[in-house]
Amino acid sequence: MAKVLQILEHSPRLYEVLVENPGLDFQPGDSTLLVDRDKITARPYCIASHPSEAVLRFLVSRITGGALSNSLDLLRVGDDISVGPCFGQLHPAANRAPKVFIATGTGIAPFLSYFGDATAPPPLALLYGVRYFADAIDWKQLQQRCPTTRLAVSAERVPDTHYGRVTDLFHSLPIATGIEYYLCGHGDMIRSATDHLQEIGITPTAIKTEKFF
Repeated sequence: MAKVLQILEHSPRLYEVLVENPGLDFQPGDSTLLVDRDKITARPYCIASHPSEAVLRFLVSRITGGALSNSLDLLRVGDDISVGPCFGQLHPAANRAPKVFIATGTGIAPFLSYFGDATAPPPLALLYGVRYFADAIDWKQLQQRCPTTRLAVSAERVPDTHYGRVTDLFHSLPIATGIEYYLCGHGDMIRSATDHLQEIGITPTAIKTEKFF
């Protein structure tokens, strides 16, 4: 069990739950299971904090009829929540190869974890897609860590920001042998990005994915 330390409201659609780390040994890109009070319902959530932090950060989207998100929305500071073991294959800090990050929605979580290490080299590019500007978590910090970051907002017009889907920006991706491409977010984006990269000659082994449902 882990105790809820803080709940941050980012927008009407998105909030963040910070809990104490019950001793998980993880690396950027790892996920864990959050378990409902019924001890049965559980869903994977990617950890947004860096392993050096004393807390675990989880980004949660409000989804009508969501199996767990509705229950998480009822959490208050001081409540306990069950946290499972870590797992995952999306580990952007595993080596020093040049990287490109693409995220939609709460799929930014593994990259926030990566940026928690001030010595980690910035990716060659970061494409980040959200519906509303308020849903862009840690946007200023992302720009500071990765000046080539580009944001796509699909449901409202924002000055100096692309209006549309993040898939519209794929043409701007750096393409070269040796680059690793990390994709995290909605399944449609993952499929579109994977198809695009493979069509232009990127090998499947250079494409790392984590799909959110």
